[in-house]
Amino acid sequence: MFVNMSLSVIKSISLVILLLATIGGCQYNNLQELQPSCDDNPMLLQANATATLCGQSSGMVVLTVSGGQPPYSYQLGDVQQDSATFTGLAAGKYQAQVTDANGCMAVTAVTIETENGITASATSDAAGCGTAMATLTVSATGGTEPYSYTLNNGNPQDSPVFTGLPAGMYSIMVTDAAGCDFTFDHQVLSGVSYAQTIKPIIMNNCAVSGCH
Repeated sequence: MFVNMSLSVIKSISLVILLLATIGGCQYNNLQELQPSCDDNPMLLQANATATLCGQSSGMVVLTVSGGQPPYSYQLGDVQQDSATFTGLAAGKYQAQVTDANGCMAVTAVTIETENGITASATSDAAGCGTAMATLTVSATGGTEPYSYTLNNGNPQDSPVFTGLPAGMYSIMVTDAAGCDFTFDHQVLSGVSYAQTIKPIIMNNCAVSGCH
């Protein structure tokens, strides 16, 4: 018996083979479709996140995939799209998924952090010796105006200026309209110091008249 067989690949994405066989002078055609395995060309999915500003939905996630069979479909949370870039995202944890043309999938987790957009600093003059005379002024930028200002966990105020302060270390908190805050420390110095003011007077007097 004479058997002649030939194998032809006529499709690449889902592998289709055409088997031609001649057995005893009769020809038989057998068309078979073989689905490729996802393990043959596994996908690797990476997610890069950009933080969102506090109180806003300005985060971004960019998905990068290698392997598999293009084109890809991307999903982040409940949002599915053809683009690998997702924008307008709030802070939180998300599940990212990519599906290729063969239906193979890769999954990874990604977290969008919160970035505080407020920065602040303070300036102050020196407090007088034994008196509460210093004025402290806060300067804030970023976030969402207007701001409120709190000194040493006291009552917040709309003005960035605090007056009548003795020398010492102060904790200052700036809160914006979105409820985001920025806290930092500032030291109000004394206008009179022992090393720079009192000690030279004592030493000069002792040198002239002697000390008792």
